[in-house]
Amino acid sequence: MKTFRQLIEAQESSNQIKKIKIVLGEGGSANDAEWNLGKIETEITLAMGDHSKDLFTLSGDISDFNGIPAKEAETYKETPTDALIYGMTNIMNGGDDIYFWTNGTRMKGEVQKHGLWPAVFEQVSHEMVHGTRLLLSKHMVKSKKWWEDDWPSIGDDPKKDKINEQAFAFAHGEAIQQMVTEFLKMAEKYLPELKGK
Repeated sequence: MKTFRQLIEAQESSNQIKKIKIVLGEGGSANDAEWNLGKIETEITLAMGDHSKDLFTLSGDISDFNGIPAKEAETYKETPTDALIYGMTNIMNGGDDIYFWTNGTRMKGEVQKHGLWPAVFEQVSHEMVHGTRLLLSKHMVKSKKWWEDDWPSIGDDPKKDKINEQAFAFAHGEAIQQMVTEFLKMAEKYLPELKGK
């Protein structure tokens, strides 16, 4: 068994794992009048495996935060068009770490159904909406158990919303820019047509 900063990669897991540094508020966002979040430097754990059970090997407390029993994943009979978990972005390691995990076999099924780029764009965009919300909330909520507190609202009312919609859109786009290259490298295992693109 190999351990990396409380990140467990079990020998029986097919996971590919990479820590990705995310910097928000430096690119186009920094020059936009509606960017109201300052510079944010953080990390996300990017991972991809063959089966939903692989998600639970990332950390011993995955079920504590996502509510899905690991035992359910062990017994779920998955196919390329049906999996217990297609993708999941959540917290682990006592709330210290955020992960973005994808079921590569299930993604292959989506590609067969919808085509390469529509399936990849949908998966990355969907999970990074969750990821961006987590990254921003973890940064802005200043408590030990930040995930249990009220998260900053997103919207265009400066009297009540802590994150304006434009800032959220910038953060979402910048986070994707910084993780997508590694995501595509991992996806080549399941989608050989990505090689050389």
